[in-house]
Amino acid sequence: MKENKNFIRYILLLLPLTVIISCEDEPQEIVTHVHDATIKVRVYQLLNGGGGSSIEVAIGGAVVELYETESDRDLSVNEVLQHSTDTDGNTSFVNLKLDHYYLRCLHPNYGEQLDDVSTPDGTVSFVDFIY
Repeated sequence: MKENKNFIRYILLLLPLTVIISCEDEPQEIVTHVHDATIKVRVYQLLNGGGGSSIEVAIGGAVVELYETESDRDLSVNEVLQHSTDTDGNTSFVNLKLDHYYLRCLHPNYGEQLDDVSTPDGTVSFVDFIY
């Protein structure tokens, strides 16, 4: 009987240690949310419509480049993404992971324009390049 009591004491002493050791091997919590933002870009020319009105004319075929830093954009290095505008002068950048981007818009007839935009998580940001 004394042997059983010692065995039970031994088990009771080891049980908490076993629980502690087994808890250390559990995987860490996995975070599944990833920053996700969108930039919608419009490129157009603003013409005088007469009588004080203006007319927007879409510019298709403009190249819009996306950069993480202002210096990368200014030096044209480390481009993140590049899209061309459609015939309506629109393009989009989706599934963006950073809070801020720098953009360059290029067109052979209209030249170059620069801009930057904040891209908070879960939002759509808008940039207009007006020639």
